[in-house]
Amino acid sequence: MDYSRGENLGRIYRILPKKVKDTIITPDLHSKTSTELVSLLADPNQWFRTQAHMLLIQRQDRSVIPLLNTMFETNADPRARIHSLYALDGLNELNSSMVFKAMKDPEPGLREQAAVLSERYPVLLPQLLEMINDPSVQVVLQATLSLGEFSDPRVNEAFAKVIEQHGMEPLFRTAVLSST
Repeated sequence: MDYSRGENLGRIYRILPKKVKDTIITPDLHSKTSTELVSLLADPNQWFRTQAHMLLIQRQDRSVIPLLNTMFETNADPRARIHSLYALDGLNELNSSMVFKAMKDPEPGLREQAAVLSERYPVLLPQLLEMINDPSVQVVLQATLSLGEFSDPRVNEAFAKVIEQHGMEPLFRTAVLSST
């Protein structure tokens, strides 16, 4: 096999099946309304979600706040709920009650992101302490990292429990040692 064959042809930017014609349309998301961008936060395509999220934050259009709240409360896709939480955060509309609700969500990825967001709300420390007992290891790791942002005697007790349960795993040891 000649591994250097094609070096003079440059990078491959797009690979398509032979049956598909080269008719991919790149959408102009800048021309979409903010309401349309909110609906794109639930799109299965990650590129659409991240671009819509970025544009919503850039625009700072506060008229979409009720739509984002509704998406967080009712959308079945956890990725859409995570994007709506962070979009609300970017619009300075996120509050501790929303983060609390996300901390109790059945989806581990959403609970993990809620642990990150809980670092800004000292009132959520008791719920964050409970998260070290979560069935998802990723949530426990993020809760341990987030607990490191607090200086409360209960945090040291939680760290001791984490080390008892997960002390053999290097990431957990690093998470405890990285705390203030």
